[in-house]
Amino acid sequence: MNKEQKPMYVIDGEDLDSLLRDIVKSEFAVLEEKLRTPPRILTREEAGQKIGVSKNTVSEYIKRGLIPNRGIGHKILVLESDLERIPSKYNRNYYN
Repeated sequence: MNKEQKPMYVIDGEDLDSLLRDIVKSEFAVLEEKLRTPPRILTREEAGQKIGVSKNTVSEYIKRGLIPNRGIGHKILVLESDLERIPSKYNRNYYN
């Protein structure tokens, strides 16, 4: 088999239905957990540690609009959930 050919799998309708139901159920469980968990507020330093960049880089991401600043006045605060929206090319940890 060369690199362009991919294996083909055959699955019947019942198995496909069951598989899709399991996937949807799993995704809803993850979503429900996120909705039940209160938002975690991070400082620049904590946000930087979470995504593997410096606090100055976090400030740059805020300036570029990649992360919203949730702080008041000069205090920079970031919601942990906002970090998940950063495009992967800017995220060094990739949330692993």
